[in-house]
Amino acid sequence: MVDYNSPFPDFQYRKIAETAVAYYQENPKTQLIPFIQVLPTDSQEYTHIDLTDPDVSQGVLEWSEKGKMAEIDHEGQKFDLRGLQMHLWTPKEQIPSYQSDKMWLADKNRAKLAKFASDMDNAFLHGVLADGIQLHEGFLGQANCVEDLALDDTDSVLTGATDVYHAMNKMIDQIPFEMRESAPAMLCYVSENLASKLIDPGFMTQTYTQWELVKKNLQAENAMPSRKIGQFVVTNKILCQDYDDTSGTGADETDTKGTHDRILMIVPDDRYVARLISRAFDRLGEENSMFYNHQVWGSRFRGAVFDSGAVQLSEQITWA
Repeated sequence: MVDYNSPFPDFQYRKIAETAVAYYQENPKTQLIPFIQVLPTDSQEYTHIDLTDPDVSQGVLEWSEKGKMAEIDHEGQKFDLRGLQMHLWTPKEQIPSYQSDKMWLADKNRAKLAKFASDMDNAFLHGVLADGIQLHEGFLGQANCVEDLALDDTDSVLTGATDVYHAMNKMIDQIPFEMRESAPAMLCYVSENLASKLIDPGFMTQTYTQWELVKKNLQAENAMPSRKIGQFVVTNKILCQDYDDTSGTGADETDTKGTHDRILMIVPDDRYVARLISRAFDRLGEENSMFYNHQVWGSRFRGAVFDSGAVQLSEQITWA
């Protein structure tokens, strides 16, 4: 778009950007996952360099100047970034109302900005869509799928008093210990119906509800560091949708809200997983027609998994 004859003061544009960012920061589901600023601005690709299998140490009897030089392999992974954009229209007759700070364009478009922030949050998990076509996978499609979460390890139909607690422990077990011991405490996402089962009296032992059992052993201050969940997030955004290419590596399922549930476990360390952002929410262009002011705003980003061991997604969970 051509950017010319901007009719609004600069503070109106700044307020739009600040409002959208505030919505994303206040009600996010992916905000706790580390982010990497990709340069140059608006890059459509990011190359992640893995530093693998370093060979750096040698045993010696006496200190010596001779020896093998420390070596490390460099392996690169390429990730494509895609944009999410939004169009804002303001009738010409309303433009004079926004020449001062008495009225704000951001307030007029508050619902749109909130929905854009929610869509961006969703796109980190599911990928960016264009006319119903998935342009790339989000975190869910790149995750490992954990199967057979029930206590008898035959399926993921949960029935007993400790099934959810067992399921979470099994998912933790799928994350390599070397990741868990050297990274921040894990993030655990659960769908809303599963969260209700955690406090359901029908799913409790003689002493604890499932939630008390999970909190006591996996989240409390005295929980084992390598098995500790730092934060729980309740969201139905982890349910796999009909446009997902895959619902976790090895699974290909679409979920129904209230019938199917999921658990997503993430090690929040940018060595393994990150939100890649090459353009933060920004005005892309603006033009004035005979009747309207037309603005386009957008962001370019991707949810990237560098090592799928750090991101584990359960298969569909159902209840007997």
